[in-house]
Amino acid sequence: RDYHTLCKYRGFLNETSQIRASFSATGRYLISGSENCFFYIWRKQMDFLNVSRFSSTRKDRNNCWEAIKAHDAVVTVAIFLPNPDLLLDRRLRRNSGRRRTGTDHAMRMKMSSKAATYWGEVIVSADCNGCIRVFKNRAPLITAAASAHTDS
Repeated sequence: RDYHTLCKYRGFLNETSQIRASFSATGRYLISGSENCFFYIWRKQMDFLNVSRFSSTRKDRNNCWEAIKAHDAVVTVAIFLPNPDLLLDRRLRRNSGRRRTGTDHAMRMKMSSKAATYWGEVIVSADCNGCIRVFKNRAPLITAAASAHTDS
């Protein structure tokens, strides 16, 4: 097999550690820990495939990243939760055994709606001292009108 580089993602230089990078479940983002106590997130931009050959834009580089101070030590692991909706499903199952009231039913309906089930990206990171942290970036709520517009 012959593999070739599609794109290089630039961020903090790790000099002594072997820290892996991984994609989000949606494939939209790439994440990696680092030796400087941050984790780095890149938006996967495969749009470079559509760039004109006459453009001065480098097709094989992605220097656009966001660094988030996560720990006080080397961030050895930073990953996206594979499926954030699994947490919500477990919460709904746990609550289903309780006595059903009008309020509980309304809450369950709201939570199971399209707007409430999407949590946004959830990130889990760990440092070399054993500290584990969970970060959640809530997605903007979609109103019923906007949802109806996008579904049609």
